Amino acid sequence: MTPLVLIGNTDPFDLDLLEEACRGFRAEVVTALDGAQVLDVVAREMPNLIVLDERFVEPNADEILQVLRRDTLLSRVPVLLGTANPDADPLTCLIRPYRVTQVQRAVRKRLQDAKDLRRKRRERQSRDTGEIGNRSQLLLTLDYELTQARRFRSSVSCISFPPSEGVTPLHIRAQLRAIDLVFQDVDATTIALLLDTDEIGAKTAAVRVAENLNISPASIGIASGPERHSSAALLLAAVIR
Repeated sequence: MTPLVLIGNTDPFDLDLLEEACRGFRAEVVTALDGAQVLDVVAREMPNLIVLDERFVEPNADEILQVLRRDTLLSRVPVLLGTANPDADPLTCLIRPYRVTQVQRAVRKRLQDAKDLRRKRRERQSRDTGEIGNRSQLLLTLDYELTQARRFRSSVSCISFPPSEGVTPLHIRAQLRAIDLVFQDVDATTIALLLDTDEIGAKTAAVRVAENLNISPASIGIASGPERHSSAALLLAAVIR
């Protein structure tokens, strides 16, 4: 899904340059001319990256950063701070005067770093929660992941595998990525929850599992959210036939 970049800057020229640089690699951009607008945006939606100018006042950049750090989810959003300090850390700052190539390189890196961090966090969660979950765990996890997907503008896909002789949920688990989650429903259907995966990626995974485990692809249900299916119930109804 398209990443959302929030750009906060008091200078209209800098704002235009930063916006065009981000749109150059198909990011969706929201702009803010003062600190109050920045806080208003993050109260309504979760950006994938914030580009924040240090010249803000009332609230200033430090106060905005403090608000972000106090929120469990917003604290995970990477921030690039615009500054005139030539010795600033290029990993966390954009140094004025801005250059399009500098901006695009830094924004791409921070977006990728944040995506990699979310993936590692989910891999740890997958290991910590055990191999196979039950239906109640599936519903709770799916509601949570759909909420996260909406806020971070990512995709979540479900694949359902009906009972098949000689194939267990652990066999299916072994065919998937470390971040993917596997559950067993009450009728012995196996549900795989694929994070950061759209429907095309889910179909590719389903074909791989079917071929490796000799399961009929026609019996596999696939659906993706949150754009097409906005709730856990709708997503499950689309995959369990």
